[in-house]
Amino acid sequence: MFLDYALNICYFKNKFLKIKESSMRITVSLPDKLRNNLKWAAANRGVSVSSLVTEAVEQYLIMQRRKSLGKKALALAGKVHVAADIYDMIDEGRRDDRA
Repeated sequence: MFLDYALNICYFKNKFLKIKESSMRITVSLPDKLRNNLKWAAANRGVSVSSLVTEAVEQYLIMQRRKSLGKKALALAGKVHVAADIYDMIDEGRRDDRA
C-alpha cells in the first residue's frame, strides 16, 4: 500500500511538475510489417517511435489493471459480505484512470 502511495506521489510530481523521469533502454524484436507500421504511425502522429511505444505500453498496463480490478469486483459481487477494502480497490482503479 505504501509503495502504491509513493508511486502516485512520484506520478503526480512527474505529471505536473515536469520532473525528468529516468528511463531504461530495451531491445524488442518485431516482425518487419509491424516495425514498418509502428514507424508510419509515429511519423503520422509527429512523435518518436519510442514515445509511441511508451504510450502504448502505458495504456496496455492500465487496461490490464482495470481488467484485474473488474474481476475482483465481480468475484466480490456474488458474495453477501463485501470485503472491507473494496473502497481502496475502487480508488486504486480510479487513480489508474487518470493516468
